Amino acid sequence: MAMLDAATLDDLRDALAEVEDKKPTQRLMAVINYLEEDDPREGRPTELSDEQHEQFVEVLHESPEEIGYDAPAWSVPLARHYLSEEFDVEYCERHVRRLMSEAGLSWKTARPEFHKSDERAQEAWQEGFKKSATIWTTNTRS
Repeated sequence: MAMLDAATLDDLRDALAEVEDKKPTQRLMAVINYLEEDDPREGRPTELSDEQHEQFVEVLHESPEEIGYDAPAWSVPLARHYLSEEFDVEYCERHVRRLMSEAGLSWKTARPEFHKSDERAQEAWQEGFKKSATIWTTNTRS
């Protein structure tokens, strides 16, 4: 195993080109795959700094009304707008949804009315609630 510690990926690939038997080929392929996966993967750098991300998470746990938006709860388009205005960062809605989930928020939507429910209860519910866009709330599940 000491030889493997000193071997580079190029050395292993060269050895693989010279090997003809099945078992040594499989072993070298396994080592090459293992070493390739250990290399840090490069991806697109995040557009938000750590400080900006923390600020975004803190803002999500407040009401949008507290920072000047005319909305009772956070929605994906509203959070996306906030990121654009505050940090000059453009994310797709899917990524903003993931950021909101990672921040501990979960989404809620209006439920359809049950056809056998009490008519007076339905009217009371409709008076106190108007269906709107999906809203995000703090996740209470752990």
